[in-house]
Amino acid sequence: MALRTSRLPEALPSGGRHTRSKRPASSPPPPTAAKRRAREPHVEITNVPKTSGRSRRPVRPAAPLPEPEPEETRNVSLQPPAPPAHERPSWQLFGWGANDSAQLGMGRYSEELSKPTRNQAVEDLIANGQFGEVGAGLEAIAAGGFHSLAVSEDGAVWSFGSNDDAALGRPSAEGDDLGPGRIQSLVDEGFRAVRVVAGDCFSAALSESGELRVWGLYHSTAADGMRAFSPSIAKQPTPIQIPELANERFASIAGGSDHLVLLTVAGEVYTVGCGDSGQLGYRVPATNPVLGTIPHKVLRVSRGHRALVVGAGGYTSFFVDERGVKKAQHDV
Repeated sequence: MALRTSRLPEALPSGGRHTRSKRPASSPPPPTAAKRRAREPHVEITNVPKTSGRSRRPVRPAAPLPEPEPEETRNVSLQPPAPPAHERPSWQLFGWGANDSAQLGMGRYSEELSKPTRNQAVEDLIANGQFGEVGAGLEAIAAGGFHSLAVSEDGAVWSFGSNDDAALGRPSAEGDDLGPGRIQSLVDEGFRAVRVVAGDCFSAALSESGELRVWGLYHSTAADGMRAFSPSIAKQPTPIQIPELANERFASIAGGSDHLVLLTVAGEVYTVGCGDSGQLGYRVPATNPVLGTIPHKVLRVSRGHRALVVGAGGYTSFFVDERGVKKAQHDV
């Protein structure tokens, strides 16, 4: 609550009305404004330039904007992969983690290995000259869901682990191979492998001439989802060439859990496999998911792009174009 004070009026005279007090006759009237100005001394100000308005600083013309420089492109020639230089002593293979399907290739089962362990089975093969000559080792390795792959110095592909879905690319006695085994069918056709990719239940190899071989199967993560290698093949037990890609040569390959990303020597990109999460770069009909096993070109050179690098995660795909721009395909 606020209090407000005010001056009380003086007592009213009889009659109840205020009366204006009269000025005494002896006091002179106040001077008018004209008389006050007349009493002040007059000062004249001269030499002041007259302007028609407020002066403004001259505005400098804006400098023209530089023209945008054209985007730099990387003039890189794509070629099939070449074998690496061989060193002596050769590289040693270490492994750790889950080994319940003998996917570490140690020659035995184990629940897990908690620290990096030298692979004695591989060292025995090196000592016996099984990788090309005495002392020759491995050039490349790839780890899948329950199996693994390796490339020896003579270009052969070796596989070990679970073979339930033909991921090893060769016959195995009990479904699992405890140690590395050579995929003889590739050796017989003269396929000199350089790179390998291992998914959950599929495998792929790329040769020094850019040829591709694939085996196993792709399976969907959805309940009662797709389990197939192609629309006509449920499970591919040995490496084969994909018919739709027979005339293509590849510079690089990458694999996710159940899909492949393929880079041609022309800079175009194919995807093949399972597309449940959008990793193929296009929408696969949910009513017919096996269509994803047909190779699809997701990047054409005619569209103004040329890829230089491809990559893949479990359910994602990537490529980098010649301008250095990364593109991705995944479930959004």
